[in-house]
Amino acid sequence: MSFNFDITAIVIIVLSIGFGYGRGFYKQFKITLAILAPFIVVVFAKDALFGLIDGLGFVDSVVNMVAKILGYFTLATADDAKLLLVYTVLFIVTSIVVSIFVGFFAPSKRKDVVTFKSKASKFVAAGLGLVRGVCLALIALYLLKEITVVNFDSPVTSLLVKIATPIIGDLTV
Repeated sequence: MSFNFDITAIVIIVLSIGFGYGRGFYKQFKITLAILAPFIVVVFAKDALFGLIDGLGFVDSVVNMVAKILGYFTLATADDAKLLLVYTVLFIVTSIVVSIFVGFFAPSKRKDVVTFKSKASKFVAAGLGLVRGVCLALIALYLLKEITVVNFDSPVTSLLVKIATPIIGDLTV
């Protein structure tokens, strides 16, 4: 029996769209960029980052040890552990950089208890929430495939695999 990830992915994406709509453009832009930036870096610099990790003996040995420990409980390999390490570090760094950068361009904070968000701001934020939701669903799929048997033939999951394949490789293996 395999796990149907479609329901989980739909819930993640719908909640992300809803939260994006409620947050407004600036807050959602910051959150989406912090999630999306590591994906972009991994697409363009995955081999270079893996080479850097392989060149650093201490980091490589820690990654191999983590992969060995994860191997007792999951199907994770050393490459999976490297990718998780790279994404986690990139997420932390880009979250800090994005927070600082977007903070310079955000509208000034008002002292009012209630702030007005335009309809356009909410709809653009909902679109950014969709992007964020897809990224979070990909992360969840990547982690869940190591723990359980996921049904990759279901419609939403197969679409996510098509999106993820150029970024992090084939998820079905």
